[in-house]
Amino acid sequence: FGVLLAVNMQTSFMHPPFGFSLFYLRSVAPAKEYIDRVTKKVMAPVTTGQIYWGAIPFVIIQLIMVGLVIAFPQMVMVYKNDAPKIDQKQIEINLQPASDPGVPAPTQAEAAKAEEAGNNDIMKALGGTSSEASPAKTEEDKAAEDIMKALGGKPEAPAKSEAKSDAKEAAKPVDKAPPAKAKTKEELANEEIERQLRGGK
Repeated sequence: FGVLLAVNMQTSFMHPPFGFSLFYLRSVAPAKEYIDRVTKKVMAPVTTGQIYWGAIPFVIIQLIMVGLVIAFPQMVMVYKNDAPKIDQKQIEINLQPASDPGVPAPTQAEAAKAEEAGNNDIMKALGGTSSEASPAKTEEDKAAEDIMKALGGKPEAPAKSEAKSDAKEAAKPVDKAPPAKAKTKEELANEEIERQLRGGK
């Protein structure tokens, strides 16, 4: 089909309304009388009608070729016949076993435990805490961590250090001053935000 389409398109290049080849010839053919440099004779101009009439034999040849391609497709399919024919029923895919046949496959519980252990090792290598040691976090803790991450600070370390220092100050007796109240995590997060906005002071 592709060869037939190409031959048919070649036919369209040689007749109106497109006729690109005719327009190219019109652009180089002389439109006025001219003197030949070799014979020194005056030559008649080439008209557009002459160009169209001159293309008719070639258009007929192209149309004959289109008919031959339709009638005898083997002319343009000769290379297709040489291609090896593959029977899909005879194709076999042999896969190597993933492990030794003597070793039993791990159960789902063992696979989940191994994956969790691998995740904990990765967290420890990155400087974080494993999922086993981390307690359940409240919504306030999560909100404070999100705010700290947005500001580019560490979510847990500043809050814990400030909580310890506040606890020590509260433990010391102060004359004529009421004992300091322990700050909530939300208040600590707000203080850290203000400190970050001031430039870390």
